[in-house]
Amino acid sequence: MNSVKKASIPQSNESSNLTITEACIMAIAMITALSLQAHAKSQNRQLAANLESDFESLTECKTSEMKISNQVGQ
Repeated sequence: MNSVKKASIPQSNESSNLTITEACIMAIAMITALSLQAHAKSQNRQLAANLESDFESLTECKTSEMKISNQVGQ
């Protein structure tokens, strides 16, 4: 099995020779993808925090409405 790995490694290196320009473009693409992913995660966290805050506000508002309607009905 080790002989298979040794044989395939040089072949893959030869077949994937990149020019400096191609390597730079790949590196830029990877960095861009990672930064976009990090930005999306940050946005999702902010959105989740906002939704949680809004939900708490709505719950408080609904509780207040229920208290008021119970007082009026009595």
